[in-house]
Amino acid sequence: MKATVIYAVDEMRLAKFIWRFDFLYVIIVYVESFDVNVYT
Repeated sequence: MKATVIYAVDEMRLAKFIWRFDFLYVIIVYVESFDVNVYT
């Protein structure tokens, strides 16, 4: 039972980390496309 809880917490932490990484990636792509639109 304890192992299952620990596994679930690790999964949640990993998912939160991946979500944060995806969010940063989206912001970087958005900013780069915005810069391209401004400069051209």
